[in-house]
Amino acid sequence: MKKVFFLCLLFASLIFPMENEAGKGKIVGEVVDQTTKQKIVGAVIELLNSNIVTTTNVNGEFEFNDLNPKTYTLKVSAVYYLSTYRTDVRVTGGQSTKVIIELKLASYETDEVVVSAEKFFDKPEFLTTSTNSLTSEEIRRAPGAAEDLNRMVQSLPGVTTATDSRNDLIVRGGSPVENLIIVEGIEVPNINHFGTQGASGGPIGMINVDFLNNVTFSAGGFPAKYGDRLSSIMDVTYRNGDKRVFNTKLDLGIAGAGIVQIQIKH
Repeated sequence: MKKVFFLCLLFASLIFPMENEAGKGKIVGEVVDQTTKQKIVGAVIELLNSNIVTTTNVNGEFEFNDLNPKTYTLKVSAVYYLSTYRTDVRVTGGQSTKVIIELKLASYETDEVVVSAEKFFDKPEFLTTSTNSLTSEEIRRAPGAAEDLNRMVQSLPGVTTATDSRNDLIVRGGSPVENLIIVEGIEVPNINHFGTQGASGGPIGMINVDFLNNVTFSAGGFPAKYGDRLSSIMDVTYRNGDKRVFNTKLDLGIAGAGIVQIQIKH
């Protein structure tokens, strides 16, 4: 008789769940970055098909309490991350289910972005290849240039010199006489002191850097209007002087002459 009663109790326990199995459960978890494994603060976790929502704390952790035993689906979202879903999260009575959810950084598509250097490196529209635009300040502070225009140009790509004692320009392997120098629209054969016949260089330049407004140097790709020059084009423009203030400046050079220059500054 006792054996029959015990079998009946066992059969009833299999059909009808016990009270502790049918009790409330909970979900405990954390949200981390998929790459760095850092905890994500403020992530939103939602139990789908319900109105239950929570967020992660300062440690990236979250918790759902008093859940009925069944299988849930979680939706997890955070700022700058792709939303993800965690399915088949099973909750049993009187137990806590631990989950760790990893989020991937989101990538955003934008419209086409055009980066232009015209703001700081302006050049004429008809000179686009191998062209550099220089200001008087760039020439003045260039290391080793000694405020000499030609020695400053020697530091540009495609330009070299034959000797340190002179500032002749050898552009892309061409002869120094193949360079065209234009000062305020006038062709000048040589802009240097103590220049020799047939050359375009010398020991030191004679153009005062303080007078310059802009210098455009092109080592190639210049239009045919500049004639038969093969190596480079240097176009020098002066700035307007100050009509209100008269300024003077004394320069003493080491090229064999002391030169007194009186200039009108703008």
